[in-house]
This record gives sequence, structure tokens and C-alpha cells, in this order.
Amino acid sequence: MLRYLPNRISWLCLFVLLHGLNFAQDITLLSQLVNGSATVSAVDNGILYFDSGNKIVISNVSTPQSPVVLGSFLLDATILDLDVEFEQLAILDADGLFSLYSVFVPEMPDLLDSLSIGPVEFDPIFDTFAAEISIVGSKVFILREDSGLLVIDISDPENVQVADSYIDISSTGYYSFAISDSLVLIGRVTSDLISVVTVLQYSDESNLEVVGEVSLGDTPEGITIAGDIAYIAAGQQGIISLDINNPTSPTILDDAYWDGWYTQVEVFGDYAYVAADAAGMLVIDISQPNNMEDTPVGFYVSSEEYSYLQYLTLDDNTAYLPYGLGGLKIVDISDPLAPTYLADGSPNSGGSAFGVDYKNDFVYLADWSNDLTIVDVSDPVNPAIIRNVGFDGSGKKVRIFGDYAYVTGSYGVHIVDISNPLEASVVGEFIRSEPGSIYPHGVDVKDDKMYVSFNAMGLYVVDVSNPENPIELGHFDALDWARDVVVVDSLAYLLNLNDGGSFSEALQYMQILNISDPNNIYEIGNWTGSRNYAWSNNILVRDAFAYVLGDKGLFIIDISDPTNPVTTGVWNPGGWNFRLSEDGNFAFIAKEGAGLKVVDVSNPSNPSLATTFSTFDYCADVAPRDSLVYIADADGGLLIAQHGFAPVSINNDHEIATPLSFGLDQNFPNPFNPSTTIQYSIPFSSQVELNIYDMKGRLIKTDSVEHPAAGVYSLNWNGTDMAGRSVPSGMYIFQIISGEFNMSRKMVLLK
Repeated sequence: MLRYLPNRISWLCLFVLLHGLNFAQDITLLSQLVNGSATVSAVDNGILYFDSGNKIVISNVSTPQSPVVLGSFLLDATILDLDVEFEQLAILDADGLFSLYSVFVPEMPDLLDSLSIGPVEFDPIFDTFAAEISIVGSKVFILREDSGLLVIDISDPENVQVADSYIDISSTGYYSFAISDSLVLIGRVTSDLISVVTVLQYSDESNLEVVGEVSLGDTPEGITIAGDIAYIAAGQQGIISLDINNPTSPTILDDAYWDGWYTQVEVFGDYAYVAADAAGMLVIDISQPNNMEDTPVGFYVSSEEYSYLQYLTLDDNTAYLPYGLGGLKIVDISDPLAPTYLADGSPNSGGSAFGVDYKNDFVYLADWSNDLTIVDVSDPVNPAIIRNVGFDGSGKKVRIFGDYAYVTGSYGVHIVDISNPLEASVVGEFIRSEPGSIYPHGVDVKDDKMYVSFNAMGLYVVDVSNPENPIELGHFDALDWARDVVVVDSLAYLLNLNDGGSFSEALQYMQILNISDPNNIYEIGNWTGSRNYAWSNNILVRDAFAYVLGDKGLFIIDISDPTNPVTTGVWNPGGWNFRLSEDGNFAFIAKEGAGLKVVDVSNPSNPSLATTFSTFDYCADVAPRDSLVYIADADGGLLIAQHGFAPVSINNDHEIATPLSFGLDQNFPNPFNPSTTIQYSIPFSSQVELNIYDMKGRLIKTDSVEHPAAGVYSLNWNGTDMAGRSVPSGMYIFQIISGEFNMSRKMVLLK
């Protein structure tokens, strides 16, 4: 059945008839494309295992300079730590799920058993260590920052069980541990904020027993044991050598500090290799444990911005460094005085999705490590990366205007020609700051002019009629941090962050500026918010309302009189980043660790929560399109989900416009079952033919109709062929032909 619907109003009415007035509908995850931070790693028999967000990547590193990816698999939550030994892989995730896999065939990990050990306190924004895991013989030791040491018996790998535990009620946090022979060393902080290393004895026959303890000057972030000496990475106290020959009386021999925050340490020969956060990997001579030098003999620092090293793994003459946003680096340490980069653990092994936008069948991800990643989403169930576009700095947000992607990053705005996504490249840049605290955040483009909000520098108006040569036209100073900007006609709505943290009631959080003359920009009205509203972040303007999002909620502001904006409605608990869906009735809010919130704003004075969708880590940005919503999640990467809210397209001026050219939209919903709607535009009266083909090119359905006027039209296909028989699940191609216009798209039927 192909049933034509004459315009957008008919389509909206049909949606209401089919779905009623209940807007609280679920959102379903269709696919996930991970490009997340690499934070932990383990290597065994030339096979490297490391995380990329909530994905485990498995690489053959028998030739470290040429790693070969063998496979990967996803977990349901961010990975906290992992270890591998005797062809068994142990993993702990942020949901508190312990999983044991057989990796006898590394390409095909086999889940043996899993065990929930309870929620783990985990900070998804800073990815702080909340747990460590280590396999020792038939036991797995797990140290959780919030609840101490747990020992799991894996002697029967298909029936894992808790065997023992240790907790000290005087502790406020457990940070590290190491195991050797019959000793377990635990680094913790007591309730009176004293850092200590506690020594326990254990055996297969007896319980864990405290036998000794020593106080430190800073947090014991990492511990390793080499013979009778333990080495402790202790924050800004540096590396500490600890004599444990007499475990009842451990004795500090020396400490050494150079730079950074020391978080983990491993020993190879006469050298300790220290993960020192922003200072990278430091190599310390420990040939004399009681007389270590502060100055390292060697070091390695990643070149990527915002890349921090908190963990490392050694194997023979090779160091494996999970460098967070920079991915996993493989470094030759055969010469400890000159560690040398060999290779990345795998292509796209690091990154963090912080911005997302959509055009046609492609999603554009602003990535802190990979800058701009372009993903083919013509089949939303199987997205595929087709190109990475690199530039100086890091990608933070991306907006699409015409044939260009405008990517805000740590250096400025990078203009990428996406007329052919397969060959996308940077064609122009607008740079007004050095990387650091001053960077652009919001960008809008109207009538060949780009409007950019630069944190502490204010609003810039830039001529981008020639994107290869952006020319500054005007500038408006910021009150404090210019956070976002939207332009409608001759007015710019500029959002400010705060006033240096003093939370002044007088700060104009939203300024309404007359920009008709870029050389003479001036304020005509403002919205001051309140003392409790200081961290504004995003703004969108539609019709007579501005939608402002910050730490205290979503504020809906009546701007029908731009000289006197008035708060109309407020929805809490708010969030940080948001976009408004295309029908204007729903605000899609990316709320950091709380995932995606969908808020019904059809009644501006009484916005209400419609539904919630949980993401994996830090939900950073969202771009709804028809029945799909594309989500940028810091560690989860690109998430593609399907929702049931009716879309009605609007143009940049927020009005339903007469089409100026032919066009074919993606079907809605997609994937679908049992029926879907296809929408297209015609600029004048036309006869339109619709054809549906299977992937073998066989014609499944055809129809034609004469439209008497220009407009946007829709038709419905119920998944049947020309004989009225239901077609099987799969991918189909729908095509419209009108005169010389011929365009096709893909759609997926899932039963």
C-alpha cells in the first residue's frame, strides 16, 4: 500500500491518530559506534587488550610497531579495569559487573561467567580510577575505591564466586594495591585524611590478615612490588621506595618527585616507569632504591591535546600507554633513556565524542582527539566511519550549514567542505586565541555571515562568503564568557556563562544584540537570570521564545518584545547541552552523566519530561532527525537511537517554507515495522513517480501521482509488494522521479 498525504499537516494528524496523545514514548538504541578514551590495558603472549570507551579492543602486538586488530566487543557500561592471564580476561565495568572471558582464541572471546559485585562509585566526567583488578592464579583481586578489597575464586571459571574480602571502617577511599607471594599491599586514605599503605598476608588456606602499615605524605595512587621493595606512585609526593622485607614493619627508603601527578608505577630492570598524568611517562633510575634522583632519566609525552596518562603496562622492552583521549600508544623502552613511539594500538583507538550534527546520510562528530569524524549512517543499524578530518587543536562542537561543517575547537573555528563527505577537508579557519581556557563554543551562520561566541572574548561577526578566506567584520566584547549564540534576522541572542564564579544577580546571562551593522553592535535587551542560575551553556531561539539551558534547568523565555525578555517556564533538573527537535514540541537535552532527556515544550509555561534515555558515560550533544536521534557520548561514541515523536521540518527562519527545489527526505520511522512514511519536496506542480526496490535491484512497488502545486508531500508504505504480500526484513531502496529529478535513499524493514 502506498498512500499519499498532501502536506505536513496531514502527516501530523496521521501521527496523532496512530499514536494518540501520549508523548512519553521509549527511545530504542539501534547502534553504537565507539571512539572513546583508552584508560586501561593488559598484554599476554603478544596479544594486547585495552578499552576504548565501553569497547574492548584486541590487537596482536607480537610485532609492536605493526599492531593488527583481531577484534572487539562492547560492554553495557564504561570499563574500569581489566587484566589477562592464562588465556583468561577479567573485566570490571562501571555498573559493578565482573566478567570472565576465555581468550584462548583472541578473535572470539567466550564469556565464561559474570558476577555483580554491586554499584561502583565512578565519576564519568573525569574517568577517575574507581577500581583495580588483578588475576593471581585461581583468584581475581578487585579493589574498589568505595568498598575495599574483594577476592573472587575462578578455579571453576564457569561458576565464579566471592572467596574473601577486606574493608577497614576507618578508610574514606581505597586507591591501589599490589600482590606478591603471600603479601597484599593496599594504598588507602583514612577518615582523618592520612595516606597509608597497609600490608596484608594471605594464602589459599587462610583469610586476609593485616600485619603492618606505614604512613605517606600523599595519596597512594599506584603500587608495584619488585622483590623486597615496593614502589608507590603517590601523587605529588612522587615515587616512594618501600622496604617490605619485614612486612610487619614496612620502611620508607626514599622518595623522588619531578613533575605531574604520579598515578601508577611499573618496574622493569633497574628502572621504574611512572604514569604522571599530563607529564606523561617518566623513567626513574631505581638501581639504588634508597637514593633515587628526582630528575627522570627518560620520558615520553603524547603530542595530542587533553591526553593524560594514568595507567601503563610493560611487556619485555615495550610500554603500552592508554593515553585517554589520545588513544593507546605503543612505546619502545629498550633504551630507557630515550623511549620511542612505535605505533597506536589500533586505528581510532582514542577520542571523545563531544559534538554531533547530521546531513543527508552522514553524521559529523566533533572529537577531542580525532577532530572531525564523518560517519555513514544510511543504514542506522550499521554505521561506518568513512573519513577523519584533522586540524590543529581539538574538535568540541560541530554545526552544519549548507555544504560546510563549522567545527569549534581549542584554537578557533575550522570550516570543512563536506560537499563530498568522502573527500571532506578543511578549507578555512578563523583563529582568535591560543589553546587553553579561551576557545569558541557556539557558532551560527546566516546569509554568508558566521557568528562565533569566543569564551572570554565575546561575539565575532565573520564574512564567510568565501570560506577559504574568512574576514572579520565586527566584534562585541564579552561580559565574561560568551557561551553560545543564535541569530534571527537582525538580532543575535548571546549567552554568557557567568561572571568569574561570583554568581552575581546583575550579570546579563542572555544579551539581545542588534547586529544589522557589524561595526556597531549594541544591546537592546537582556535577561539576567537569577543568583541561582550561573552556568548557562546553550541557547536556541524559535518563534517568540528563547530556550536557555544551564545547571539549574531549561528556561523558556518570551522574547516577543526583545527589549524586555520574560521567563515563561522552567524545567528542572536541567543539564548542559541541548538541541530542539524539528517539530518544536520537544527539547532533546544531553545531560552529562544523566543521559538524554526529552522535554515536552508544547506549553511553554509548563514544560514537562516526556522520556529519558540512558547513555554510557558523559552525554555531550544530541541531534534529532525525523525518527532518529544521534547522540555524542564521551566514552560511548556515537549512539543512534529511534524515538516515536512526530517530526515536522522547519527552515532556519522557523517557518514552513515553499520548497525552492526538489528534495527527498529520509523515511520515518527508519528502521520501521510495519509501515513507514516517505516525505519529499517539489518546487512546482509536478508528476511524481515512486519506486521501491530490494537490494538485488528488483522492483517491489511503484506508484505515481500528479501534484497540482509546489509543496511538501508524504506517502505511506506498509511493507507490501505490488501483489499485496508482505516483504521480508531487510534493506530497501526508495526512489522518486519527477522530470529530470531522480533521487534514491535506503530504508530498513525490521520485523
